[in-house]
Amino acid sequence: MKTKEVSKVLKKEAVKLGLCVAWTNSWGSPTKEQMADMYIEGLDFCILNNYPSNEFIKEHFGAIAESKGVFTDTKVNLVNPDIAILNGNCSGKIELTGFASRDIHVRHNSKVKVIIRDNAKAFIRVYNNAHVIVENLTQGKSYLYFRGGGTATISGKVKTRNYELKDGDWKTI
Repeated sequence: MKTKEVSKVLKKEAVKLGLCVAWTNSWGSPTKEQMADMYIEGLDFCILNNYPSNEFIKEHFGAIAESKGVFTDTKVNLVNPDIAILNGNCSGKIELTGFASRDIHVRHNSKVKVIIRDNAKAFIRVYNNAHVIVENLTQGKSYLYFRGGGTATISGKVKTRNYELKDGDWKTI
């Protein structure tokens, strides 16, 4: 499917799912790289609607998505990624070092180890049936947010919060 067709399919499906007028009107004719950026920018909408499907991401975005930090059904070994969104059945390790402060999303059935060193800080969100092992080797806190599911094994200073979806928004429980 050509880029223009991928864009049309994604926009049509997003509108069906309740995409707001501002996003609908500003959609334009994005490249696949721009669509991957849109996925990250609109991540809450995408997660709430499980949109697009993991199969669609793999088929139409592959290496482009991975270059942006979006991984689906793959093994990862990352150091200080700008962002990491693990969909499907990802596994592996993410290491944060130096003064990195990063967002990590672990979804579906993914299993990942996150190691935090030096003065780094992690903001980890766990969803669905995902499992994350967090090793905070720093003196500072990192944060782990359970978003309606997931499990974790934690060592070091890690502040946790539990959320559930109510009325289309995440609420602390």
